[in-house]
Amino acid sequence: MVEPVDRLELVDGSGPVSPKHQFATKIVVEGKKAVREHRDTNGTVKDERELSDADWAALVDAIAAVVPLGTTLDLVGAEKRRNKGVAFNSLRLVARGSETRIDYLPSHLEDDAKLAAVVERIKTTCSAG
Repeated sequence: MVEPVDRLELVDGSGPVSPKHQFATKIVVEGKKAVREHRDTNGTVKDERELSDADWAALVDAIAAVVPLGTTLDLVGAEKRRNKGVAFNSLRLVARGSETRIDYLPSHLEDDAKLAAVVERIKTTCSAG
């Protein structure tokens, strides 16, 4: 069953890299309120921002350009999920009457320019700074 409220969740992290390069970002948009929590070697920053209807529509359209709404794109695969130490990232969208999900590894952002652009757009749009 699809949730009635528009919602976007992004969990994006660096994966297993040197501690000085590690980061984790979690963004949750519910309705039009975006809450971002970013953690790296400088500490944790949490901020909020209200999105405009145009911002929200642009994010949904950008995600739909990578994966059709209502589908799941699993770039991680069951095999890698079983491996210890393999962190995967995810993007989940509930909008326009459907649920869409993308599971990916940090390395996929290096190989897939469209996916990388969507993740960056979400981070930029949902950041209060």
